[in-house]
Amino acid sequence: FENPDCTFAAWTGDTGGVDDTDDDSTSVTVNGDTTLTATFNVPAATLYVATDGDDSDDGLADTYDGQHGPKATVQAAIDAAFDGDTVVVAMGTYAEEIDFGGRDITVTGSDPDDAAVVAATVISGISGGGNMTDTTVVTFDGGETNAAVLRGVRIAVYMGTGVSLGNSSDPTISQCEIVGVSMENSTG
Repeated sequence: FENPDCTFAAWTGDTGGVDDTDDDSTSVTVNGDTTLTATFNVPAATLYVATDGDDSDDGLADTYDGQHGPKATVQAAIDAAFDGDTVVVAMGTYAEEIDFGGRDITVTGSDPDDAAVVAATVISGISGGGNMTDTTVVTFDGGETNAAVLRGVRIAVYMGTGVSLGNSSDPTISQCEIVGVSMENSTG
């Protein structure tokens, strides 16, 4: 895996045999068992989600460009993200539950400052097959800090809870609509 944007940070661990721990081209002398780690700075990524995406794509583009394409589900993008990354959700309805999984990432609609875009970027919490069950649409239960951000989406709650916090999670939620949706059963 090559990433030209990665930069060397430092050598860590048993650094007694390292001439300069801040130099990526330094000499390292190892005499016996030792633990030595080269640490790199990796820039934050932006991952994209679209209703016409594919979860087997990498999420690194907002439309498929022959090599990169958006994820189809918000959860797949969250699962691919690392702390500091951003997940951008295109307008559409995403019938799923999401869990930040302890990641301090940003999940945002494509334009959180536009109320019409927020209203049209829906995480509905309806489970697979359209079955409505008592569910939690958004979960923060992994000790997320205020660097975990949910912004600019509509959370539609059919049965259950819109947002659940646990395990001392303290996320930032802004510019979101959390709405209860009433549906009547009908036949015919």
